[in-house]
Amino acid sequence: MAEQAQWTPGANQAHTWIAPWSTETIGELLREADAAGWTSYIIDSDRGDKSLSGHDDRITRAIAAPGAADQLLEGLQQQVETRFRSHRDDGTGSGTPILLVIGESARYCRDPRLLTLARLGRAADIHLALDLDAEQLLTHALGTEFRDNILGTRCPALAPTGNDTP
Repeated sequence: MAEQAQWTPGANQAHTWIAPWSTETIGELLREADAAGWTSYIIDSDRGDKSLSGHDDRITRAIAAPGAADQLLEGLQQQVETRFRSHRDDGTGSGTPILLVIGESARYCRDPRLLTLARLGRAADIHLALDLDAEQLLTHALGTEFRDNILGTRCPALAPTGNDTP
């Protein structure tokens, strides 16, 4: 089995699954996004035992407050649509790459705006990184198409060991 590299900002896959949902994993991802000149936002897990808030200053600054998460998603949906139209019409419209990290949130993992971001994100340079545990929260209506758009992995526990046989 060919070894698959861990997803990083700028990888061929526009979006990725991430595990574990931890300050270490998210902190490393944010540092890489910062180094690449990306803007990052986080919609934290709504499970209290998985919340990232208060553990790391960089992560805490990136977390959208509960009320602000709706505004963030609305703004990103508008940006992705505007950037996509510009990219389609004249080959421009990219702007600063954006990374949206999304935890296991029953409210936001079922939000149809995420499907728009997943569909058009590559062309618009807006990228999703979702907690692997959130996959179970995707609605049936969104699930299959949504999963088909999340092709990267940032899951060290799931990475090939090199000892796999074909």
